[in-house]
Amino acid sequence: MGIIRLSRRGKVYSATDVYIGQPTMREYVPLVMAYVDLPEGIRVFAQLEGEIGSFKCGDEVELIAGPIRNNRDGNPIISYKFKKVS
Repeated sequence: MGIIRLSRRGKVYSATDVYIGQPTMREYVPLVMAYVDLPEGIRVFAQLEGEIGSFKCGDEVELIAGPIRNNRDGNPIISYKFKKVS
């Protein structure tokens, strides 16, 4: 099959606001978690960058990188997340 390049944009399938996180996430709560549908037929689970309560199903989002939690030493772990398309 080979490597398939995925789009950097997608649509929110479902989102929820999270107010309680594991100890390494406490600095980042509240936060928004969502399933994002990409045009290639892939659904990914990711954090969303933005205000609590501001996302709805169908919102267009784009890929960014940012802190998602801290490691055991308290340093941020950088990973993929999505934000609303302006």
